[in-house]
Amino acid sequence: KIQPSPVASPLMARRHALLLLLAPWCCTFLAPLVSRRVRTPTRRNAVAGNSEREELWAKRRDQMILPGARVVSAGGKQGSAFVISNSENGTYVITCHHVIKDSIKQIDRWDPIEKSSKKVEQLLPVSVETFRYDLHGRHLQTVTTSADIVAYCAYGDQWSFEGDLALLKLKAPVEITAAALISEKNFEEVRALDEVVMVGCPDSSEVPLPTTGHVASLSEVRAGIGLMLSQVFGNPGSSGSAVYRFSPERNQYEVIAVHSLTDGRGSLTSLGRGNFLRLSVQAPEIHKFLRSHQLLHLVQPKEAQGTKSAPKKAAKTAKTASTGTKTATKAKKKATS
Repeated sequence: KIQPSPVASPLMARRHALLLLLAPWCCTFLAPLVSRRVRTPTRRNAVAGNSEREELWAKRRDQMILPGARVVSAGGKQGSAFVISNSENGTYVITCHHVIKDSIKQIDRWDPIEKSSKKVEQLLPVSVETFRYDLHGRHLQTVTTSADIVAYCAYGDQWSFEGDLALLKLKAPVEITAAALISEKNFEEVRALDEVVMVGCPDSSEVPLPTTGHVASLSEVRAGIGLMLSQVFGNPGSSGSAVYRFSPERNQYEVIAVHSLTDGRGSLTSLGRGNFLRLSVQAPEIHKFLRSHQLLHLVQPKEAQGTKSAPKKAAKTAKTASTGTKTATKAKKKATS
């Protein structure tokens, strides 16, 4: 059987009546307090948010967009590049060897002493284009400068692959920001699935274009050279592009590889276009390349260079002091005798 609800007592009836009378007053006084808690962000918070976005954009622009460059070889072949060093010693750019390969000639030169012809390497100048932008990243100007080939390691094939790197030095200084190359030690921080940004000039684009992706593998090897497989979209002309990764420890974007060739596993067509798997020369190989040509100082911080030279300077000072002491002792003995 369904039991009837108990009859409300006179006290309960009075409480309900009191709540009904106070309800409008509670809504009137509590509504402003509640609205303050759910109010949209204040102007101060909005300004702070805009400042953070501007700071992030400035960092991306200065550390990834501005160092980007385009290379045109003597034969007209175009590829990508990036500024690796810009100081009083000059502006240096890194690209791929196969991009500027037709600027390296082997010519016959007659030797009058040995009366025979010898093969001599002739390095033709390369054209390098750098770019200037406004505060919003819109392209303003393209600066074309001639550059000399300073060093290179051959592209070769799957058995004679030497690294596919080339270092160029601009003949005239250019006001431009250089990219930061991750150190060999810090490269150990790179992991598969790390987000990356590749900045280059596919299909001879007017300006460098950034494409995003991630590290797919760090285990690829070609003729003993360590390569990084990354999932980033590109087309012919992307060779020489810098592959960036953000370092939370150092709060900056760093070059972790240089795009060199495509991987057939990521081809969308049989014509070599539309590839989303790309093989890049890892940063440690770039350091080895620069070290073999005694150019590692281009990517080393000035503090590190000063630290290395300090012990030599201290040793030289100590040696001079020691020599001076010996000379003074000899002079004293001579005066006594």
